[in-house]
Amino acid sequence: MWPVKSSASTCQLRSLVLSFACLISLAPAICNSQSPEGLVYSAEMEWGGKTRFQVSVSGKRSLVESFESTSPRMPPNISILTRDGGLTLIILNREQQTFAELTAEEFNARQSRKLESRGITIRDVKAETIAAVDGPELFGYRTRRYLLRFSIEMQRITPTGTVDESFVAQYDMVFATEINDQVPGLALLTNPSRTGIEQFDATVRGEIAKLAGLPLRRVVTLEINEKPVPQQTVFQVTGIERRAIPDERFEVPVSFRKVSLPHP
Repeated sequence: MWPVKSSASTCQLRSLVLSFACLISLAPAICNSQSPEGLVYSAEMEWGGKTRFQVSVSGKRSLVESFESTSPRMPPNISILTRDGGLTLIILNREQQTFAELTAEEFNARQSRKLESRGITIRDVKAETIAAVDGPELFGYRTRRYLLRFSIEMQRITPTGTVDESFVAQYDMVFATEINDQVPGLALLTNPSRTGIEQFDATVRGEIAKLAGLPLRRVVTLEINEKPVPQQTVFQVTGIERRAIPDERFEVPVSFRKVSLPHP
């Protein structure tokens, strides 16, 4: 058992788990799991700044690597590795040469504890498909465009009493329909606006899981108490390549030191 230390590196990893784990689930499974061919694509995300990253996928193994970034939520030199379709996440700090592991259940539990500490009670969660149409050809692949709307009604306990609140997220997504079978359990990358409200997040995951293909573009707009949030979250793929990926790409470097994540 690795000791829990409140060092700068472990505290940084704790915050990265909650902010950067959203990058994982863009990784799709390759259609023929027996094929040595993998999928490598580059992408950009705007979320409080712009981040460039690269995703490498082979079967249920995927590696997400951040590079240039101006977003405090998406620092550079961080990689997220999974070798079991997202059931276990390995967070690597390439600059500090450290790594930490946690299961998807542990990640969800951390989010749930944050929700409980805010005194929030869920009243109603709804999902609606506003549009589903053929999109433009991108990178040589046929696409499908979806417009989804998710809403939640909740009550929050404050020092002065109970307050009714509403939250709406609208997803405008374009999928490459010929790249099928997303890695099971990796619903984080297609859902960057993860709230920690399990009923809401599960609804979003469930609806997006019905959409076949690899997300090539996603724009998420938010509305809180019927007031639009000015900042959007924008994700878009900038290049796709099919090629064999060496097995060592999905291994933790032997020089990296394992650290524990402090309790939230």
